[in-house]
Amino acid sequence: MNYTWSFPYIKDLKVAFEVGSRDLLDANEIADKYNCKVYSFECNPDCIRECLKNNTDSRVTLIQKAVCEKDGKISFMAFDLNKYNNMGASSIYEIDFTANRPYYDPDYGRKDVQKTVEVSSCRLDTFCNEQTEIPDAIFMDVQEAELVVLKSMGELLKKVKYIVFEASNTSTYKGGCCYNEIDSFLKEKGFTYRSDNMPESQKNNFNWGFCDFLYINKDVL
Repeated sequence: MNYTWSFPYIKDLKVAFEVGSRDLLDANEIADKYNCKVYSFECNPDCIRECLKNNTDSRVTLIQKAVCEKDGKISFMAFDLNKYNNMGASSIYEIDFTANRPYYDPDYGRKDVQKTVEVSSCRLDTFCNEQTEIPDAIFMDVQEAELVVLKSMGELLKKVKYIVFEASNTSTYKGGCCYNEIDSFLKEKGFTYRSDNMPESQKNNFNWGFCDFLYINKDVL
């Protein structure tokens, strides 16, 4: 996921969280753009190896944990790269290759491409309290676990200025959330839609795929 499309709408940042890093490249880009501190969360062992290769910016701290609603350990559904080479599609949820895919899609009905791994986990509010820092912005690409991440901020969410996330209008992961659910939750918490990077060709299509959104908290801007 590339967040640069949202940069024109985001003012100065002192601290940012990136959740679901994959390779740390976006975290480095955020740190470079805003000269800010970035805490980047990644739990997939395959992705962590890539993150460590790119962990060259002193402003970026890699946190080798999943973000969820409990501190401790969780089961994570990592893609088995010997079966399907897309580590960035790993999730806390199982993917459903029959959902929202036409029967002629080469992946339609595909099964057993994920493996369960035990990973360390934390709530974001726990992390904030331990670090005594609250992010100005949260950037996340977490494969339909966005609500889990947001809820893990607890009451501290109201102090966040910007939230950038990827979503689709229909769910691809079993138990995952879709855009309308995230939109409703953020509006309840005082956030307002600001922009997105949806292609014009998709905007009148009910079954639009994954794209990225920016919401802002006017109460703290």
